[in-house]
Amino acid sequence: MLNNLIKNTGGLYNRVTERIKLEPFNLQETKSYFAQKNIVLDHYQIIQLYMVMGGIPYYLDQVEAGKSAMQNIEDLCFRNDGKLKTEFSYIFSSLFRDAEKHELILKTLFEKGGALNREELVKYTNIASGGTMTKTLNELEESGFIAKFPKFGLKLANSGYCISDFYTLFYFRFIDKAGKYEPNIWLNKIDNPAFRTWSRLAFEQVYFAHIPQIKRALNIGGVASEIYSWRTKGERETKGSQIDLVIDRRDLVISVK
Repeated sequence: MLNNLIKNTGGLYNRVTERIKLEPFNLQETKSYFAQKNIVLDHYQIIQLYMVMGGIPYYLDQVEAGKSAMQNIEDLCFRNDGKLKTEFSYIFSSLFRDAEKHELILKTLFEKGGALNREELVKYTNIASGGTMTKTLNELEESGFIAKFPKFGLKLANSGYCISDFYTLFYFRFIDKAGKYEPNIWLNKIDNPAFRTWSRLAFEQVYFAHIPQIKRALNIGGVASEIYSWRTKGERETKGSQIDLVIDRRDLVISVK
């Protein structure tokens, strides 16, 4: 749709009368959606589900009342008949041509820990740095699979790309490696290191997805600002430093997370 209709340069040029970009639910909308379905979950469990499914209504519609967040995640993502167990294999073939390149970029971002710039993506994927890379990145960004974050103090060309789709991140981390289903396969992971690592990364994406709400909570909702991340590599045996969220405000104040 993006390339063949909206950006069409032939007979369909400028024939679009209206553009509607359907955004995922935010946390408040997700909570309201569950309430409408008589699904009673506390805030912690709603965030757990959000970190797996994001605010995609189709995914949220699969959640069953009477089950905890962990039980729903196990049933939907790990059981052999779970609706989200095989979802990943259908997404890209239905959305993109040459979907292998889209999957390769996402898998590379995951394996390299995210926040790769365009030059690094070209290096690791061997996708030519030209129209193909630009087109693929644009399609992934427009579809909500990746997000581009400028790095504080660096030129825009050095912006880092990261996976912003919650389900994709969860799929690479757990579903793709799950193997044969065994009862309580997800419930038994709740305290292991992989779970804690994923929780940290997924929760970071939760607040990146709620920048307007964070700004309102800080009473700076009306202040123009730019969003950055900041990272420095360590020397020798030091690990370096990282600030996930930098809000560079027009009132000459910088808020960091």
